[in-house]
Amino acid sequence: PKEVDMWPHQIHNIVHQLTAIYYDPHWFKTGEIGLSPPWLNDKYGWLDVGHAHWFEIDFDKQARTYCIREANVDSRWGGSDWRKNIFKAVSDGDIPPFAEIILKASPALSAKENQFCWSWVDYLLKLDTLAMGKALKLSKQKVQSRDMLKECWNIQLIDFESQWKEWVLETYAPTNK
Repeated sequence: PKEVDMWPHQIHNIVHQLTAIYYDPHWFKTGEIGLSPPWLNDKYGWLDVGHAHWFEIDFDKQARTYCIREANVDSRWGGSDWRKNIFKAVSDGDIPPFAEIILKASPALSAKENQFCWSWVDYLLKLDTLAMGKALKLSKQKVQSRDMLKECWNIQLIDFESQWKEWVLETYAPTNK
């Protein structure tokens, strides 16, 4: 690795750390204890890796970092252009079920699933950036991902994939680079 490779890697890992410590004791009733680090990694892997990759891609236009707790580092899926990979997978109907992926911890996600998590976070951030902070707060309070989608973005779990797919086909189309 070169020195320039350090910054995207650091951003990726800083996002993991910041979301792990995102906490306000006023969120809980007296005597109640919320999830503690690594709460996002363990219970909401899709948000954990999706965020880390999102910020890395936003900074460097590509993702090259997989933490020790993320995916099989010997396996990559589809190449370095994640928008192209996701667009092709959606076009081909080769999509892991969102309802199953949201139940996995970060270490259980494959390299392919990491890319989908990034895209789902990308979509939700484009819909409403401020809702993501609310979602992180709700996840700390052990709210199910399906309920988080409804409360923060007014999306039913059953509708999420179809709305996201439509957005991907429009936003990630090769003509929209």
